[in-house]
This record gives sequence, C-alpha cells and structure tokens, in this order.
Amino acid sequence: MSSPVFPDKSTMPTSSVLDATLGQAASWFNDLLAFISKQTGNVNTEWKYYGKKSGWTLKVLSGKRNIFFLIPGENNFSASFTFGEKAREAALTGELSPALRQSVLEAVQYAEGYTFQWSARSREEADEIRKLINIKLEH
Repeated sequence: MSSPVFPDKSTMPTSSVLDATLGQAASWFNDLLAFISKQTGNVNTEWKYYGKKSGWTLKVLSGKRNIFFLIPGENNFSASFTFGEKAREAALTGELSPALRQSVLEAVQYAEGYTFQWSARSREEADEIRKLINIKLEH
C-alpha cells in the first residue's frame, strides 16, 4: 500500500486541494459524482480520517447509503467498494474487465460484505467504476 497523500489529521483536504492532488483524475472523479447524482438524484461526500496508514479518505454516499470510498493519489485515485453477496455475484457475472473481475473475485470478506479496491490511473479505469456504481445501486 502506498503512502497516503493526506496523512495529517489536523488538515482536512479542501475541494481545491483534492482537485490539485488528483490532477487529470479530478475530472474523472467529478464525472463519477455527476453520474451518481444523475442515477439517484442525491450524492454527498464526507471526509473521514482512519489513521496515519490511510490518511484522509473521501466517503461517497447517495443520501445516507455508502457507495464507495475515494482514496486520493497523485494524478489518480482508488475506489474502495464493499459488496454484499448479490452485488458480488452480479459483478462476477457482469461485463467487467478481466482485471476488475479478478479484483472482485479476490475481495476480502468482512461481516458487512466483500471489500476490494480499483485504481483509476486512466479514463478507461475510471469508467469501469461506473459499472461498479451501477451494481452497488442495483443491489
């Protein structure tokens, strides 16, 4: 796991700092927020600090429902999802890239579901997250 880009608990990131850190990936992330808003009519974000190892993480919600966590990086980001059994099965039988399907297959099981991350280092990888969002919203 790489070092967090926002490790200082006393300094919560602002939108402008997040956009500057994400660089080209900021537009990909903002497109995902617009996508969720279009699908649900309601998108919220909330910064969470989980410790020095993870730093500040942005929780993305539809209303009060957790959709995914954004883990910012320099010019990229990762999205962390937790899927229940039905969502995981839908992902494994859906039209995901082989690499993304493998990430879902290797997800760690916790009481709340299967947790996995997907990194967006290109527009195409960010677009794959839309498929995960749809699965999350449907299940």
